[in-house]
Amino acid sequence: WYGLVLSGNRCYEQALYHFAQAERKNLTHWRVNWYKALCLAELGRLPEAFYELNRVLKAYPQAGSIQQLYHHLYGDA
Repeated sequence: WYGLVLSGNRCYEQALYHFAQAERKNLTHWRVNWYKALCLAELGRLPEAFYELNRVLKAYPQAGSIQQLYHHLYGDA
């Protein structure tokens, strides 16, 4: 939860730390990767955002807003 608060306050690096902590505690829901991708994109770390988006799309391929972000960041490639 704290990672979401931090990302909402534009503290993206700190939010990423807390999302990584959640993963280390075996929280494997696709939304963790989604929030990481959003933070990484805001920081301009596009290759890492791309990696996280791919993880989300593998876990939840029907996610329309995720596909829109993917295409916004990377085009149709």
